[in-house]
Amino acid sequence: MTPAPLSLVPVFLGLALHISGCAAPLTPEAQCFAEATVDYRAAWREAEAIRADLDRGHALERLDSRQAEALPCRADDGARAYCLYETHSTLLLSAPIDRAALTRRLAALEEKMDRLRPPAMARAAPCGFGAQLAETGSPRVLP
Repeated sequence: MTPAPLSLVPVFLGLALHISGCAAPLTPEAQCFAEATVDYRAAWREAEAIRADLDRGHALERLDSRQAEALPCRADDGARAYCLYETHSTLLLSAPIDRAALTRRLAALEEKMDRLRPPAMARAAPCGFGAQLAETGSPRVLP
């Protein structure tokens, strides 16, 4: 086996770190905030998705597909050949929506967020975010 050229070492090192999950962790404050607001943020994300669907006039559905593609390559002996490669693709397809049902679901989520906000603010206060949340009081503050 021949050694990899030095120019590829950073690529392999970066790939190895990415695969092993060696990313910078959240700060303790951000971890505390994330844990304190997990339920609120889940409702907020769903409400934002519904708002986007209502604004757009249709929903987006993901369609993941895999295909085998034959591409020219070289065999071990150097002869030309075709190799099969698996390719992945994702399509976003337009899907019809029921505006009335989504509007009701959005109203229910906004009520749920109103109920979840005070406990989330109380749990986030020791994390150093309580003052910021109390100042804004906005239901759309938490991502």
